[in-house]
Amino acid sequence: MKMSKMLPLLLVFICMFSSFSGDVKPYTNGDKWIPADFDPRQGVLLVLNFSIKENPNAYLKKAQDKATNEMKEVMAAGYPYKYEFVSKEDLKGSKYADLDKYRFAVVDGNTYTMSIGSGSGGSSSNVFHIYDRKLDKHYPDTGHPSSGVDITLKGTIATIVKYLKDLKPAAKGGEH
Repeated sequence: MKMSKMLPLLLVFICMFSSFSGDVKPYTNGDKWIPADFDPRQGVLLVLNFSIKENPNAYLKKAQDKATNEMKEVMAAGYPYKYEFVSKEDLKGSKYADLDKYRFAVVDGNTYTMSIGSGSGGSSSNVFHIYDRKLDKHYPDTGHPSSGVDITLKGTIATIVKYLKDLKPAAKGGEH
């Protein structure tokens, strides 16, 4: 192949790989989806386990567990404050009844779209939002969907951490 034909391909590959940097940048629209009084540093931020559907079959259960484990890795690496992973059922228990301590939850709003036409299959999309348990209010989602739950959560958590660091310091130690 001539060098003149390889040069455009090389430039395309360079651009593709340079866009996949390992740094996670906070989203710039946090003011659109983070509540004005959001500050879980004095309590515990809840993160709902990944769930595709209620009562999944064995295959879906394995996929849900894998996604939840990826989410746990993201939280351990990127969120310096207290947090706990919970299921929807856990939230109904007495352990999480203190709505001041366990006020906010990060929730994944995943969707699955079936393809129509030749072949079967579909695509999934994940996007997170904050749920205020005390006010029973779901805030808008981040506006940054992705098929990878870990990718979406990284951006969400990076934005939340930046928001919390920009706030005045927490009165008590809330580090994880």
